[in-house]
Amino acid sequence: MRYCYRDLLFVRKTLARSKKKPQSSFRSSSVYIVSALSGIGLTCAVCVNWAPISAACSSLHPYALAARCGLVLKDVIVFGRSRTSSDDVLAAVGVRAGQPILACNLSEIQQRLAALVWVKEASVRRFVCGEIHVYITEREPIAIYHDKQKFYLVDTDGVLMDTKIEPYFRGLPILSGTNAEKHAGKMLQILSIYPIVRSNISAMQFVQERRWNLKLSNGVEVKLPSQNVEISLKILDKLIADGQASSGDIRMIDLRLHSRVFFKYSDAAKSYLDKMKNAKKI
Repeated sequence: MRYCYRDLLFVRKTLARSKKKPQSSFRSSSVYIVSALSGIGLTCAVCVNWAPISAACSSLHPYALAARCGLVLKDVIVFGRSRTSSDDVLAAVGVRAGQPILACNLSEIQQRLAALVWVKEASVRRFVCGEIHVYITEREPIAIYHDKQKFYLVDTDGVLMDTKIEPYFRGLPILSGTNAEKHAGKMLQILSIYPIVRSNISAMQFVQERRWNLKLSNGVEVKLPSQNVEISLKILDKLIADGQASSGDIRMIDLRLHSRVFFKYSDAAKSYLDKMKNAKKI
């Protein structure tokens, strides 16, 4: 018969105590017999009672065993969701109530969440109380990119979002030009310093991947330089504030040279100006 270390240690301690305090032969013999029987009985109890349980547990998967102990999924709680569909989030999480919570692969769940259109960042945490918490940071649209008769929302990182453009996004400026979406964030950040100009912009064209042309809400085109654009925007801010850029006769304002401002007028305005010049000459 195999004895466990704990049982033998118990017998040795009992024998040691009996040596320290001499007792009658009958009492000493009783201690020896009871101690030995106790050790054998405990060992047998361990071998007999735990063997079937150990065999049953070894046949179960660790996750299933944990589930039998109560570690099952009860609820999924999502934080930070605003524009992302709740159905899309739950489909990306891909779990069901009652399954072993330890079997949920958090890394895979996080990857599926990050693949959603509106999700910029995602993290997932598991709690032994039976809950999985999903934390989402959504993308913030700053413009609409127009490419080959298709429109995309653009976020602050220049990421194109192939999704339906809701009516409340239609006030965003429309971008065009190669790689315009990648440089729009920086340009819009500069424009935020000039709120009058920013509020009057309806479209932005990235020209030769160097500079921007702005289209104002009244249809006037504004050409900006490739460098020191803040100087030109300051001039444009004053023109708009003074009403000089809102004239219906102006078609284009060229601010590529900081020392001069060029205006292009409509054909009707040109004809009128020519007549005025000729009248002065006479």
